Amino acid sequence: MHTLITDLCYVFLLVNSILFTYSFIRNYTSKVLLYLFLYTAVMMLNQLVIGYLRSNGVNNLWLSHVYFLVQFITISLAFRQLQTNLFIRKLNSVLLITIPVTVGAILAITPGAFKNFNIPETLLCSIPLIAYCVHHLIQAIDGNQSKLILFSIGLFVYLVSSTLVFVSAKIIVDDYLGQGFITQLWKINNIIYLSYQILIVIEWYKNFRRTS
Repeated sequence: MHTLITDLCYVFLLVNSILFTYSFIRNYTSKVLLYLFLYTAVMMLNQLVIGYLRSNGVNNLWLSHVYFLVQFITISLAFRQLQTNLFIRKLNSVLLITIPVTVGAILAITPGAFKNFNIPETLLCSIPLIAYCVHHLIQAIDGNQSKLILFSIGLFVYLVSSTLVFVSAKIIVDDYLGQGFITQLWKINNIIYLSYQILIVIEWYKNFRRTS
């Protein structure tokens, strides 16, 4: 079952990268589509490289930095395009500079950090996106947004889940509960990730399949 869910995650990620690539080609002037195209395409490419390195027994943990930074930058930019609050837009712009610089500094000054997961990086790149999702959904409730609602719901649940799973695994589970419990946590997280990818498909169908 775990293998099936993992495979379905890859399938839906591939589908989403194809769908948003198609829509962006049809409407290359849309910046929202540009950032969603980059997000899905790079995530798919990143996953392919991870799979290739894993199959050859090569350390692939360094690709987590690509994942977190690309996810943070592309989704932040997508939300910024739909943001009407001037303060949030300015904050978004500041974080788009300070967080990548901070993560780069952490990786540069911490021995071995580049080849391992990094908790500060996870929190720095995930918490702002969680906040953007919440703010975007509040705007949707107020009737000020119609796009990225399902995307925001899926991303919010996935980021909260994956951040809690990862941080707890690194801080608590490794020492007290063992590898088996970590595996179960990641299985649950994979189910949530699959749900997130399905919501992205629905989001594309509702708001981006018509590009003219």
